[in-house]
Amino acid sequence: MQTKTLVVTGANHDYQGAPVSVKLDPPGDFGSIKLVDCATQCAVPCQWEKTDQGIRLTWIEYTLEKGATKSYQVLFSGPSEEERRGEKVEIQEAEQGKLDVLIGGEFFTSYWFGPEWHRPYFHPVIGPYGDSVTRAYPMVK
Repeated sequence: MQTKTLVVTGANHDYQGAPVSVKLDPPGDFGSIKLVDCATQCAVPCQWEKTDQGIRLTWIEYTLEKGATKSYQVLFSGPSEEERRGEKVEIQEAEQGKLDVLIGGEFFTSYWFGPEWHRPYFHPVIGPYGDSVTRAYPMVK
């Protein structure tokens, strides 16, 4: 993980709720940026975008007094495993009137449709820890 340090100085007046944007040279291939206040070690909400001139990093400076300085650490992280691998959504026809939805190769839900159903529905829907988050009745007897 590559890092850069930024120092922001309050110019000729106090700042409250002021947007701050800086141009950064990208350190190579990276997947995300995290901005950390050096004094508190807390993450600072920010957004970034790639431009023709490099990277523009923007955040809100909530309070900065005239002449005061604040230091920030910019953390560049590489692409995540999901970004490198590319989480795929697959839809497979399981049987007549039923489609299975898989995310990253893992079962997520089934889509039930056809003339025997009053309306189409998803069941079961699997949550982030592998458990169903939908009720069984009346789909399971």
